[in-house]
Amino acid sequence: MISNYIYLRAEDQPWWFRLLMTPLSYLFLILVRLRKLVYRFKLKQSRVLPPYVISVGNISVGGTGKTPFVIALCKKLRERGNRPAILTRGYKSGLRRGELAIILDGKYVVKPDNEIELAADEAMMQSVKLPQVPVILSASRFDAAKVFLGRSGFKPTHWILDDGFQHWSIHRDLDIVLLNKSNPFASRCLLPRGFLREPLNALRRADIIIWSGVGQPNDEDIETAELYGRLFLTSDIRVCEPKLIRGPAKDIRSNDVRVMAVSAIARPKRFIESLKSLGVNPDYHWALPDHQRFGFDDIVEQSRQFDVVFTTEKDYWRDQSIFDRLTCTVYTLPVEVDIPDEIFEL
Repeated sequence: MISNYIYLRAEDQPWWFRLLMTPLSYLFLILVRLRKLVYRFKLKQSRVLPPYVISVGNISVGGTGKTPFVIALCKKLRERGNRPAILTRGYKSGLRRGELAIILDGKYVVKPDNEIELAADEAMMQSVKLPQVPVILSASRFDAAKVFLGRSGFKPTHWILDDGFQHWSIHRDLDIVLLNKSNPFASRCLLPRGFLREPLNALRRADIIIWSGVGQPNDEDIETAELYGRLFLTSDIRVCEPKLIRGPAKDIRSNDVRVMAVSAIARPKRFIESLKSLGVNPDYHWALPDHQRFGFDDIVEQSRQFDVVFTTEKDYWRDQSIFDRLTCTVYTLPVEVDIPDEIFEL
C-alpha cells in the first residue's frame, strides 16, 4: 500500500513518492502555520474547562499507544481518588459535526437521533476498560463537555483530552505527547509524504514527552527529540496473553491450527510482531486502513479456511457484533502500558 511509505525514513522512500508528495507536504505545512497564527493573534481563543485538563496526543499519525496510555492514566487517577472524564473527537465513528455521544460502562447513554450505527472503536474500548468513567465524543469537545455537565450530576476532577495536542480550542493544564520508541519521526516530513502532523519544533509546546512502546529509541532520535523537549519519561507497552472471545479454546501456537489475523490499525506490522513474540504465527493477515469497518460477509469469506481469527482489542470493540457472530474461534490481543509516577508529581 502506498500509505505505508509515510512510515519509511527519507532514504528508503521511492523517488517517485518523494517527488509527488513533497509539494503537498509543504502545502500542509502552510495550513498548519496558518492555523497556529489564528490562535496567536487571538482570532480564535482556547477556552478554559475547569478544573483541570490533561491532553494526551501525538505529533505523528497513530501508532504510539495513545489509547492504552489514556486507559492506564485514568486508572491511576481513579486509584488516587479522582474522577476523570474523557473527551474525544470520535474519529471515523460515524458522528457528524455538532453531534454528541456519551458512553458509560460500555454502553451508549446518549446518541444522536439519526439511525446511523456508530463505530467508536477507541472510545468503546476505553469505556469497557474504565467502569464509571464517562467517554464523551464530539468534534466540538468544549461544547460537548458543557452539555455533559448540564445533563449529568458527574463532576470531573480531570478532563482527559484524547488526541488533544492539535486541539487548540481547549486550554490544557498539562500537555503530554507520546513518541514511538522504534520509529518516532521516520522521514521527518509532514503529511502526506511523512506521518508528522506538525513540524518537530512543535514539541516545544509539550510539558512532558513520553517515549512509548517496546525497547529503546536510537541515539539519533533521542538527540532530535532533546532539541525541542524539556522533560522526557518512558512508558513501556506490554503485550498480554491472548484473550478468548468466542468459540472453543485452541492451541494457538500449534502448527496444526490455522490462524488468520485481522486488523484495521495504523501500524498493522506491529500487531503481527506482537503475535509472533507470543509464539503465534498467523498464516494470513488481512489488513485494512486504520479505523475502517469490517463487513460480516467479507470476514466470513476470508476466515472460511482458518480455525482461529485474531484481532486487536480496538478492532473488536469497533465491530463487536461482527466478531461475535463468527463460527470460528476468536481471540483478541490485549496490551497494557506503564504510567510514570512522575506525571503526578508535576
